Amino acid sequence: MPDQMTGALTRDELNATFDQLAQRGGLLACISVDLDGFKSFNGAVGQLRGDTALREVAERVGGVVGSDGVVARVSGGTLVVLSDRWDLDAAESVAEQIAHAVLKLPVLRANEPHELSESECSDAKGHVFFFGPDDAGDYAIAPVRGIAPGLPKVDPTAGLSVTTAFISVSTGVSVMPASETTLPILVRAAEDKVVEAKRRLPDWGELLRLRQER
Repeated sequence: MPDQMTGALTRDELNATFDQLAQRGGLLACISVDLDGFKSFNGAVGQLRGDTALREVAERVGGVVGSDGVVARVSGGTLVVLSDRWDLDAAESVAEQIAHAVLKLPVLRANEPHELSESECSDAKGHVFFFGPDDAGDYAIAPVRGIAPGLPKVDPTAGLSVTTAFISVSTGVSVMPASETTLPILVRAAEDKVVEAKRRLPDWGELLRLRQER
């Protein structure tokens, strides 16, 4: 039975799929997709909004992968993609597509918009701020994989309407011959790449994301 939250495969189903693919031989590719700050986001917005965010992310990841692989949820905010159709370059390309697909999702708000006070403006100076990403201006967003998404920068001013969010995403890729690996080894290698990506991220929980009312 698929994961009830996201519709993705469960860990047991991922194990069974790995066994099937491994019997065919060739290369196996794994992409680990981890939501940065997901626990803090859940604490800020509540479990229901966090569940909605995770479900939307899983749907977007599945849309990118299509029939070339499977998507499984292996822990709270972590998804794993498994495929026998990609070499390393192809898997890296898919990981980039996943990151940018998730970037385009409206990030659920952590709080209701409020106007910046003079003291908040002082604290906010020198930080990185982003509009968007949608035309309605309903959400703030954090960079994906430590790369600013090219959204406009804005200087904090008193009275500016703002909202905060805590989700971005990091991905990691591993590709190994099926005859030389196991699922835990393959997944751990991809997760190690996620850890490397996270080390390059600023502490977005300490930054203020701004958006301007349209």
